[in-house]
Amino acid sequence: MRTTSGSLYKKKAVQLWRRWTLWYAHRRSAPKPPIPPNAVRKILIVCTGLIGDTIMGIPTMRASRRLHSEARMVGLVMPHNKQLLEPQGLFEEFIVCPVLPFTIWPWRWLKLWSVLATIKALITAPSQ
Repeated sequence: MRTTSGSLYKKKAVQLWRRWTLWYAHRRSAPKPPIPPNAVRKILIVCTGLIGDTIMGIPTMRASRRLHSEARMVGLVMPHNKQLLEPQGLFEEFIVCPVLPFTIWPWRWLKLWSVLATIKALITAPSQ
């Protein structure tokens, strides 16, 4: 009697596993509707890495500017990145971050309060 219930359990588990994998495969492959370019009003690009990372990201920033020409682009940058990106003319505004924004050191978090306040003001400001 025990073998029958064990095999029944295995069959149910296999059925459940098959259903889950089918659902998961469908969910992952389901196409997402594209965002229309005119629907984007504000873009914040975080560029706080090294200069090489910034240089490699400039083509993507240019493509974002071309695609969303009506949007207001703001760059969250380190001081050395601002000097590199200012002549490019990609951003309307820069928010200079004095320390890395994703730091794990609590004593550096205090320097980020002004940056967070600026970002909140940017988000809550009405669109033009």
